[in-house]
Amino acid sequence: MKKKIVSLLLTAVMAVSLAVPSVVWAGEEEAAASEETAAETGAEVSEKLPQGDWYIGLANGYMGNTWRAQYVEAFEAKAEQYKQAGVIKDYISASTSGDVTEQLNQINDMISKGIDCLLINPISPSSMAPIIAKCKAADVLLVVASDPAGVDDSLVEVLTDNRAFFAIMTQWLVDKLDGKGNIVHITGTPGMPADLVRQKVAEEILAEYPDIKVLGTAPGSWSQTEAQTAMSTFLSTYDNIDAVLAQDVMSEGIIRAYETAGVDVPLMTGDYVMSFFRKWETMDNLDACATTFQAQASADALAYAVRKLNGMELNVELEANPFDETMMNAINIPPSYCVTRDGITEADAEKAWVKGYDKVQYISLQEALELGEDLADTAALGTTLSEEQWDAMFK
Repeated sequence: MKKKIVSLLLTAVMAVSLAVPSVVWAGEEEAAASEETAAETGAEVSEKLPQGDWYIGLANGYMGNTWRAQYVEAFEAKAEQYKQAGVIKDYISASTSGDVTEQLNQINDMISKGIDCLLINPISPSSMAPIIAKCKAADVLLVVASDPAGVDDSLVEVLTDNRAFFAIMTQWLVDKLDGKGNIVHITGTPGMPADLVRQKVAEEILAEYPDIKVLGTAPGSWSQTEAQTAMSTFLSTYDNIDAVLAQDVMSEGIIRAYETAGVDVPLMTGDYVMSFFRKWETMDNLDACATTFQAQASADALAYAVRKLNGMELNVELEANPFDETMMNAINIPPSYCVTRDGITEADAEKAWVKGYDKVQYISLQEALELGEDLADTAALGTTLSEEQWDAMFK
């Protein structure tokens, strides 16, 4: 009979001494989500992981851009690595276009097929209640992967740090504007947890700068096409835009709107896919900042899950959930990189967009291009934690 370790008791983690070791993030290996990557990293499986017959499922709540495709591929590459090493028996994944009912049906199907663990990137926090109930009833380990839910303090969430991701870029923007100017804000997909967290972060930071006026806010839905449409509307409405605050895979759409209008692109926050970095290189006058939001986060959630399935206990304290900071149930993995044209100077190290984010690697545009030299245009720059780093987080 399979051994199932389902309990994710927060009290067990909080009982760890305040002297618990901190997580060391530096030195991750690049993990582009592809079959080639799976082959390259196939040997990197911790010797501490025993053989197992675990069946793992991934429920991805949205499949509308290249990041989400890589997110699923990164999970599958890591799962195949574990399968070939005998750590798990098999894996399955399913995605929706943001349909709650469809995702619930997919999860029901996975449970009926006998999964031992479900990783979920939820469509919205409000969609989680029936999923939690179904997983508990079926004795299935549930792990929130990448985007926060903040609905149950006993439910561990392995997250890419949305707060740090957008705080760095927003703070960089206001710093470059010297705290005054007119901006427009193009947000992500309405209602999605990551976008809600990012909008809250932006609002908190911008509230500290009364001389920065937000002329307008519109959703770009993490789509270049929709972001281009939103930006075109802004350009036809306002002639005094000093900067564009945006996120994720939308920057090239924003640039196209400017090019179509025959207007120079102003200060902007950017994207982390290689096509944006390559476009940026051709634009000598573009000043941008791009913090990565690694698609490989799904592989990190899987690395956590297999250790919990095998009864291992965390050796680090859980952190505040970015969606509900009263809940201490998150492992917040920082952005891999922050890319600016020239990197950072010694003076930059004391600025708000750098100080306090010592786990982020600040690099220049040229360094980003070199790191992604062999990656496709659609590939997102980013890393995953190594097996050794995950081992260090467990007893």
